[in-house]
Amino acid sequence: LSVYPNPTNGLITIESDLAVEQITLYSADGKLIETTKKQLMLIKEKGVYFIKIRTEKGIIVRRVVVN
Repeated sequence: LSVYPNPTNGLITIESDLAVEQITLYSADGKLIETTKKQLMLIKEKGVYFIKIRTEKGIIVRRVVVN
């Protein structure tokens, strides 16, 4: 599973060999920002975020910095 670029200017790409069932974006304080199945995300505000990716094999969380 890849989440790139990181740090980013706001556009995030998520690549996985496994089927992605759901992608959830949270702010650093745990607030839900967005839930999607799209593997491209645009984050408009600078800061630190967590992306929770649910695949057929389990859940992976990645930290992302937006400059």
